[in-house]
Amino acid sequence: MQVLTSGQYGIRFENSDQAEAFIRQMAGEVQKRLEAIDMVGRSITLKIMKRDPTAPVEPPKVRIFLYE
Repeated sequence: MQVLTSGQYGIRFENSDQAEAFIRQMAGEVQKRLEAIDMVGRSITLKIMKRDPTAPVEPPKVRIFLYE
């Protein structure tokens, strides 16, 4: 069984305090979900992506239009 939580890849942190607060928030959410199903975790996977230095600081907005 897996218990998952995820954040958006467009999140940008200005300092390590912001990153730490975000990880603590995510860990709290996983803890809450595990307690709800009376389970404990055995391992954790953390995926971190780093922005390419040539990429724009603000990610472009994507609009999807559906036509029938």
